[in-house]
Amino acid sequence: MTSSASVAEACYAVQMRSNDIKLIPDWKKPSRVFLAYPKAIRHSYTFRGKRRVDDYDKLVPFYDQLIIRHIPFWIPATILFRAKDDFALLAAQYGNDDHNITAAIQPSLCYPWLRDYAGFAVRENGRKKIMKPMFAPSYLPAGFALTCEKIGRDIVPGTRCETIPLVWDGGNLVHNGEGVAIIDEYMFKRNSRDIKTTEGRVLKKTRAEIIEMLQKKLGITHPIFIPSKRGDWLHHADGYFAFLDARTVAVEMPPPVQVKKALAKLDIKIVTLASCLPKHSKQYPDSIEGSYINFLRLGDIILMPRFGAERECFMKNIRILGKYAEVEPVDDAEELARFGGLLHCISHVI
Repeated sequence: MTSSASVAEACYAVQMRSNDIKLIPDWKKPSRVFLAYPKAIRHSYTFRGKRRVDDYDKLVPFYDQLIIRHIPFWIPATILFRAKDDFALLAAQYGNDDHNITAAIQPSLCYPWLRDYAGFAVRENGRKKIMKPMFAPSYLPAGFALTCEKIGRDIVPGTRCETIPLVWDGGNLVHNGEGVAIIDEYMFKRNSRDIKTTEGRVLKKTRAEIIEMLQKKLGITHPIFIPSKRGDWLHHADGYFAFLDARTVAVEMPPPVQVKKALAKLDIKIVTLASCLPKHSKQYPDSIEGSYINFLRLGDIILMPRFGAERECFMKNIRILGKYAEVEPVDDAEELARFGGLLHCISHVI
């Protein structure tokens, strides 16, 4: 239960003077897009007493069409592969077409959800750099997460990478690039105790220390902390919100009243997308098939998932999002959605 005091603190925070550092927003044209190719990524582990088997190899056809048909050639793409042969097989499909693709070989690549461990792109005093929190989620084995953490530090060669001493998944940050950020308040709980990471031990932080660090390291002057949803074990804000520009945020379901008030106070408009999430599936308990909020924005293009024969919600969302960018459907997204994420989750942009 969120107290009235914590709500006020979460939604309105203190007015802090920002240093010359800003997060680079998703809604602006990126200089590069990154993906982690899922070929031969399979693993099993125990989570909450249940054995999970994640076979991402089945996503290869979806990634092939995403890369070949939908990533525009004028945006350079870096694709992480486990092996050179995987890149050769992909390259054979697009022949001599100019796809502006660079391959980065990472033999230990083990997790396709790149957004969560690649860090945050910022611009400080006119120069880009990566601000990298620690990737140590409660839902993955420690050793597995450490491998991702090491890879995350080498994704953008030639760009300075600075550590943020917080344990924090990248999917749990949605921002407008002008100091407003939406974050699941679970990050307070996750950082309320010491956690061992690749760089030693991340010391626990108080709520006030975290808010101060967000301002200092990322230029977040107006953090809005949303209450954690019951049953949501990821606690990722990008499953519920997406900024369309600096003053407009998209949602699929009405946000809590305190969040509405915080956004209104900042003169940020809410637009509601249509959602066609099915009832809970025992076969695919993590599925978000029918959700459209987790799209990939590439400047003037929105790559939006499309699920099989579903058309009603899709067409409604084309009309809504088409006011902000050209909407391009990415078909057959249901297989990806069954793993619990979509296009924003698997990508990283700078």
